[in-house]
Amino acid sequence: MLGAAVILILIIAVFICLYFKHRKIKLQGSFRQFIAVPVKPEDRLLERRVRAIYWDEMMSSDIDTKEILLILDEPCSNVFTARRLETELSCVRTVHISALKDYIIRKYFT
Repeated sequence: MLGAAVILILIIAVFICLYFKHRKIKLQGSFRQFIAVPVKPEDRLLERRVRAIYWDEMMSSDIDTKEILLILDEPCSNVFTARRLETELSCVRTVHISALKDYIIRKYFT
């Protein structure tokens, strides 16, 4: 009787371990990633930096491709550059700092 109970406990433990291992792998694969780039008025190399990040992401594997978020804070000439880059490049998005939390929750936690 004791041997049967031990075997039953081992079988249940194996199934629990397999369940959590499968769940962990499934959760790790479902996380999306992004690269946050702040848009500041004094940043003269913004366009070059964003294009370099963009091509680096395009040359990586499809599984690891990250979205590039250009985070707007204050009105400046770089805001127009950021909006233009958003229309030209496929994985670039502009988000105002006040809407960043809502955007991340809506886009990455659903």
